[in-house]
Amino acid sequence: MTGSDGRPAVLRLDGVTRSFGDLVALDGVDLSVTAGEIHCVLGENGAGKSTLCNIVFGGTPPLRGRMLLDGEPYAPASPADAARRGIAMVHQHFSLVPTLTVEQNLLLGRSRFRPDRRALRRRLERIGEEYGLAVDPGARVDRMSVGHRQTAEIVKALVDGPRLVLFDEPTGVLGPREIDAFLATARRIADSGTAVVLITHKLQEVRAVGDRATVLRHGRVTGGGRLADLADDDLVSLMVGRAPRDPASAAALGLRGGAGARGAGRPDRPPWRWPGCAPATPTGRAPSTASTSPSGPGVSPGSPAWRATASPPWPTRSRGRSRSGPGRSGWPTATSPRPPRASAPPPGWRSSPRTATTRASWRT
Repeated sequence: MTGSDGRPAVLRLDGVTRSFGDLVALDGVDLSVTAGEIHCVLGENGAGKSTLCNIVFGGTPPLRGRMLLDGEPYAPASPADAARRGIAMVHQHFSLVPTLTVEQNLLLGRSRFRPDRRALRRRLERIGEEYGLAVDPGARVDRMSVGHRQTAEIVKALVDGPRLVLFDEPTGVLGPREIDAFLATARRIADSGTAVVLITHKLQEVRAVGDRATVLRHGRVTGGGRLADLADDDLVSLMVGRAPRDPASAAALGLRGGAGARGAGRPDRPPWRWPGCAPATPTGRAPSTASTSPSGPGVSPGSPAWRATASPPWPTRSRGRSRSGPGRSGWPTATSPRPPRASAPPPGWRSSPRTATTRASWRT
């Protein structure tokens, strides 16, 4: 069995369907991953990307459809069964035990009563030389940085020499430098002949290392193919069904500088037309929306009459708070009545020279 580019297909999914009650997570998904490529699975949150990974890794079975691994029927009963078949997965959230060392985490789940630690360390050295992933086997996980934890997660997936590695949103907690290092590692893994599935929604990462892509929306495949033949606008339309409406949405998809956002760089839809933005004047400042202040004999700025009728161009709050005041959300305004002044000292009041002035204030 070969893929669309003539290379052998490691994994193939035909009509895979999975639902949770009335929610259809995957609906007839077809996917083919070949050896030595990075196949990107794109989609918004809730599109079914993580469910697809869990099905391939044996976390949950499909309700319909079939899976083929190297041309043979593949139906893992558990993640351990998938690992024995040569499937590894790096989860979105770290799976290492924080209170254990890296070496102890790598030895968890091994069948031997006394595992060969020397063989494991030799394997770690080879992984470091081949992929540039250097880890300290004796380091405790909870004392490692986020980038080093991610490296340990990848090393754990590569220890047994898998044929297919699944990366489920691996860059969600990484910084820019750590993301670049991860993408370089993913490329080296694919160049070694291992099939790589990268789950992401960031187009910059897809363009950096991806070979082919499959786009999911609401659990269905909306398109895909070779990334060299697909433009960013095409991928965004397949993911969300439209162009992003504002720079924030464009940034969430990994578009640089808001490229592809509706209204960006268009004279008929300037940036201030986006929701929540005020129109800008030629000087770059938003025009004032303050109403005209009252004027007349006896009305001066700052007087009670002026504060009672003037409306400043920004939302204001009083320093005091009243649960039943006439202001918005219980905040008193300038015309709110003041609470009555106490006419007698509180119970237990004792006279002293130090409190003479304060005591006099209770009489007034």
